[in-house]
Amino acid sequence: MLQSIRKLLLTLLAALPLLAVADDYELPDLGGAGLASLSSSREAAIGRQIIMQLRDAGMIEDDPELQQYINDIGSRLTASTNTRGQEFNFYVIRDDAVNAFALPGGHIGVNTGLIRRTRNESELASVMAHEIAHVTQRHIARRLEENQNAGLTTLATLLGAIAIAAAGGPPDAVGGTLMLGQGLAIQEQINFTRAQEYEADRLGLDILASADYDPAGMISFFETMQRRQRLQGFNLPEYFSTHPLGTSRVVEATQRARDIKVPAPWETRLYPLVKARLDVMARDIALEPESVTPGAPAEERYRTALEWLAFGKPEQAITLFRQLVESDDSIVAYHLGLARALAAANRPEETLDVIGRATRLFPESIPVGLVYARLQRDFGQPRQGLRHLRRLFDYRAPDPDTLRLMAQLATDAGEQAESHYYMSEYYLAGGDLASARVQLQLALDNAELGSSAREQYAARLAEVAEVLALRRQAGVRDRQRENRRQRLDSVSPATTSVY
Repeated sequence: MLQSIRKLLLTLLAALPLLAVADDYELPDLGGAGLASLSSSREAAIGRQIIMQLRDAGMIEDDPELQQYINDIGSRLTASTNTRGQEFNFYVIRDDAVNAFALPGGHIGVNTGLIRRTRNESELASVMAHEIAHVTQRHIARRLEENQNAGLTTLATLLGAIAIAAAGGPPDAVGGTLMLGQGLAIQEQINFTRAQEYEADRLGLDILASADYDPAGMISFFETMQRRQRLQGFNLPEYFSTHPLGTSRVVEATQRARDIKVPAPWETRLYPLVKARLDVMARDIALEPESVTPGAPAEERYRTALEWLAFGKPEQAITLFRQLVESDDSIVAYHLGLARALAAANRPEETLDVIGRATRLFPESIPVGLVYARLQRDFGQPRQGLRHLRRLFDYRAPDPDTLRLMAQLATDAGEQAESHYYMSEYYLAGGDLASARVQLQLALDNAELGSSAREQYAARLAEVAEVLALRRQAGVRDRQRENRRQRLDSVSPATTSVY
């Protein structure tokens, strides 16, 4: 676990885009001339900074089932692309607008509103494939390079708008930020170019077909959005305010999709369950749910079970979830629904039996592991939950929410040094090195003398201290440069003239 997290500091070096640090350390300087040729490390830094701000603003959905679902689609799509080492990260965004966006560095956000208003998984995958194509073709970086003179202003505006949203500012600041996040210049309209959209459509269709999704999903999504636009008059669907949709674009994509044959298009059984989950999460269940027959489709029974649970009557939900598990125990969502309903009904022994069985059936499932750990904590067994997460994340990096959960579990289990360590990694993931250093020092102070963990904490603390020293040096150089610039600006042209 400790080894897998050590990579965070190295990636953090590229995640501080507002700092001007010596090029020897390859830290990004958004104000430098290097913006004219935006490196992949700087792209990644910009994207990570935006994701940090979106997370702080509470816009990234932390439901583990939804996050895993969107990750699975993203992984399937990117596995069929020639990404040349490009990393991708996918996020579910808490926004009911029909939208998706790509950020520098391969970060792709998918709004809950987009998932809810697609009609099948191929439609959803088509939008994600389109965004993946924008990343692989470096459309975002190219737009920044084309506008190099205004680059610093553009990026500052972008990050500032997100900061406003994070501080509770007006919600339209976030919408504007996301458009800027697509790498578009600060002009009257912030759009990808027509050529870039065509290219992303063409490559997106190829990505869809290579992943065995139905290319017709892209066309049906276009048609759905066009109908929605006609019904709303001149109100353009949000997605097409940043991805212009013209008749010629639809015609070209339609013709190309007809030429691509996928013998057996891929559709998972999870898509209708995910839509049902989002629909229930999006509304208050004020009236008692309608009864559902045992022979009803699985997604209908699943939706009704979720409604009963949201309505505050978990016993009815338990009956439906049990039926679903008995009918098909290969669906993670059924097991997690049953465990949550049993916990809501205050039946701890049964809850732990159900979630324990789920961990044996799905030992590598992150959603199962997170629910298991939280339930163990709720029922006074934090050590078991912490042990499971240690194993689950031994060879993969946890996200910030998971790091915070692990710190809470360690505190409840009496593992103070480990708790401080996880909190240090949580702060590192957010770019707060000063707080990370404080937590690492506390971890070191609480660690057992002579233990291997103590040595690891000390090494980590030294790494963080080194980066902080570099930042201080960079700050001094920045202030010196700014002072020199101000002195030069204060000198009149006549004084500096050689004539």
